[in-house]
Amino acid sequence: MDWRVVPRSLIDGYIRAVRVPVDLVVQVAGGSSPISPARVAVDQADAAARELLGRVTGDSVLVEDALRRRQAAEERQRALRLEAQAAQKRDEADQRLAQERQRAEAQRDQAERSAEARRESAQEAEAKRLKTVEETTDRRRQAKRKAAEDREQKLTDRARDTRLQELDGEAKALAEKEKALAARDEARRLEESTASVKASRKAD
Repeated sequence: MDWRVVPRSLIDGYIRAVRVPVDLVVQVAGGSSPISPARVAVDQADAAARELLGRVTGDSVLVEDALRRRQAAEERQRALRLEAQAAQKRDEADQRLAQERQRAEAQRDQAERSAEARRESAQEAEAKRLKTVEETTDRRRQAKRKAAEDREQKLTDRARDTRLQELDGEAKALAEKEKALAARDEARRLEESTASVKASRKAD
């Protein structure tokens, strides 16, 4: 058979017939997407076969169709690469986002711990300040009470000393009065004794 006179429709039909089971296998394998790697490989093989047969038969139309199919397959392959790159970039972006979230959560946790530590420190400082104020107030209250007790004791001591001085004065006055009474009684006895002696002398 002279391949140069084989009708183009026959070649196209033959290639389509060969592709049917291959396309089924590709579809079953999960390559139903028009830009799946398996389908791109099949399209490239299809274009290569059409180009070869076109050149063998001298069918320029078939060769041009093969070149268009090859170009389309290359475009789909480039789209696959771009999609793979985009998927990789999405994965990398997702990883960076996850890392950023982890860092943000870690920073937030650290900030919360720091804030809690500052709150506890502030509470401790406030409690210490209040305790110091309370102790200072107690010391001042005790000092005032002690000063008041000291003043009261001084007043009591002064009043006691004054009363003792008054009693001493009264005792001295009584003693002087008793001495005066005793001297008067002694003088009266002396007068009575003298009068008695005089009377006895007159009687003799």
